[in-house]
Amino acid sequence: MKYKYEQVVKQICGENWETDEVSSDERDGGYGVAICLAHLNGAAPKLTELSDYLGTPPQTLEVAYKRLQINGIFSKTCTILDDQELLFTKAVTDEELERSHKAWCHIAGLASGFVGKASLRSDMSRKNERK
Repeated sequence: MKYKYEQVVKQICGENWETDEVSSDERDGGYGVAICLAHLNGAAPKLTELSDYLGTPPQTLEVAYKRLQINGIFSKTCTILDDQELLFTKAVTDEELERSHKAWCHIAGLASGFVGKASLRSDMSRKNERK
């Protein structure tokens, strides 16, 4: 992942976000933060273009991307990415900085499957076993 994106992901998800110390779902949360950052920086909400912006293979981003899609992040009616709280540069006080951090944590939660409409990887594999 390109440095400028990884630095923000580490700030939101922790230094170890992409290690074996965290679950695949937690890593997906970090990828979701990066995906949304790339989109805010001008990437179209298409997996291949986001992959190019981030310098990360599309297959690595795919689960996080699909979870964000399921939760409507890229729909024209979704206002989450328009939220001024996501812009750390607008945060002046500690309270505003904390709100920015929490807004990004929500994005990470959606991409990880811990919150929202999508499932965790363990739930997805159980569904596939039943088929």
